[in-house]
Parts: sequence; C-alpha cells; structure tokens
Amino acid sequence: MPPPVPESGWATGLGVVAIVYAIAGVLVNGIGLAVMNLGDQAMTGQSGPLQWTFSGVAILLGVLLLAGGIGLLRRRRWGVRAVTTWVVARLILLLVAGSYGWLMLPAQVDAQVGAIEARMAEERRGGGTNGSRGVRVEGSVSLDREAMLKWSKLAFVGGVVVTGAFPAVTGWVVSNRRRREEVAAWSG
Repeated sequence: MPPPVPESGWATGLGVVAIVYAIAGVLVNGIGLAVMNLGDQAMTGQSGPLQWTFSGVAILLGVLLLAGGIGLLRRRRWGVRAVTTWVVARLILLLVAGSYGWLMLPAQVDAQVGAIEARMAEERRGGGTNGSRGVRVEGSVSLDREAMLKWSKLAFVGGVVVTGAFPAVTGWVVSNRRRREEVAAWSG
C-alpha cells in the first residue's frame, strides 16, 4: 500500500491570511462607519446611504471570510465555498463601489479645493492665527484643480488595484484544479 500523500500547506497559509485580512477589514470598515457617523462628513451631509451600504456589506463579507478562513484551517469543504463566495462578492463590491467613487471623484476634488481656498482666505484675513493648527499661508498660492484631479485619479486606480489584489489571488488559489481535487477529499 502506497504511503498517504501529505497535505499541502496552502489551506493553512491562506486560512491564516484570510482570518487576519477579515479581522482587519471588519475593524477598518467598522471604524469607517463610526467616523462617518461622528465626523465632519455626518455634519456636512457628505456620507450618503451608499457609503453606509458599502461599509456594511464589506463588514458582512469580512465575517464571511473569517468563517471561510476558519473552515480552511479545519480542512472543510464549506470553508472553500465560503472563501469562493467572498471572492466573487468582494470583487463585485469593488466594481460597484469603485465605479461610484470614480464618478464622485471630481466633486470630491472640488470640495477639497473649496475648503482649501476658504482656509487660505481665512488665513489671509488673519482669522486663523489664534490657536489654529493650520498652515499659515503667505504670498500667493494657486491651486491647480486639474492636477489635483489627475493625482486623485492615479491614487484611486492604485487603491482599486491594491484592494482587488488579495481577492483575485485568493480566487486563483481556491479555483486551481489541483487544489480542487485536494478539497474534494476533505469532509463537510
């Protein structure tokens, strides 16, 4: 009788990374919801229902990934199904939220330019010098909205690529043919 084939370590490695990633995602999105509720965005009305929805869905997906990571560590087929479901849902959320963010980017840059210009005008009038934490503006400073928008778009695309990297790699790992054959031998 041939000796049993040792299990590969991909499930343990991916399970641990998935658990850490899920916990971090739940914490970041939970803190984001708190900031939207308590911060300046809530007072100015900039946090809309879509942003709440995106964060709420991300938290739920984080819980799903956490369960999937635990399932991977225990070598359970349901763990792979949970992680696969998370991959698909996370990439769809990234596409939807990314599209929304891309469309809102010019308005956000305009709001930033307006806030900076208002702060500069206040500093010029001398209204921001008593205990202000802001930067003192002297001379003429011009804001290039188009340059700000260009760099914001570049940073946004970079953020989307970085955010989508782990789900994409995870999807590739769990859908690999050799790994699927290994998972078929797992229980439940």
